[in-house]
Amino acid sequence: MHAKVKAEQQRKSGLDLWLEKVDALGELKRISAEIDPDLEAATLTYLVCGGVLERHPRLKVLLLEANGGWIVPWLERLDHHYKIFYADVPQMRMKPSEYFRRQCWISFDPDETTLAMTANSPLVGAERIIWASDYPHPDAKFPGVTDDLDEATRGLDEAQRARIIGLNAAELYGLSAPVK
Repeated sequence: MHAKVKAEQQRKSGLDLWLEKVDALGELKRISAEIDPDLEAATLTYLVCGGVLERHPRLKVLLLEANGGWIVPWLERLDHHYKIFYADVPQMRMKPSEYFRRQCWISFDPDETTLAMTANSPLVGAERIIWASDYPHPDAKFPGVTDDLDEATRGLDEAQRARIIGLNAAELYGLSAPVK
């Protein structure tokens, strides 16, 4: 299956990334990049390895609506390939995980078991995680989502918890800091 990234400008609320896939019957399928972890991983790869993040160091990339447990192994894989095949991506001046740490954030649903592991990973860290209640989607756990978040972050220190619970989102979206 062939996939390529295409930027579709000024779609509803600004720039939105889409992946176009050609299915087994040769029909073009448009799939929003914010739904599927595989598509988000591909989008991140194109942005990093295609040099977009190198050329636009102030661009902020949010990986949303696709859980977050996949990001650490994916960054490990990208870093490994960069070490071996660096000559294939001369536009990159850093490891893929370094671009992620500089410019990207990923959301987790509060009941994901990999949240704490990702917060403690040097490839991602608590500073790059925001959480999603998923409300008002039908699979949202409401009420009770904040209890799940409290449980998922219980093993983290207070600074990590504060970042994940609200400080990261406040800084990212230019909001006032959350009140405890």
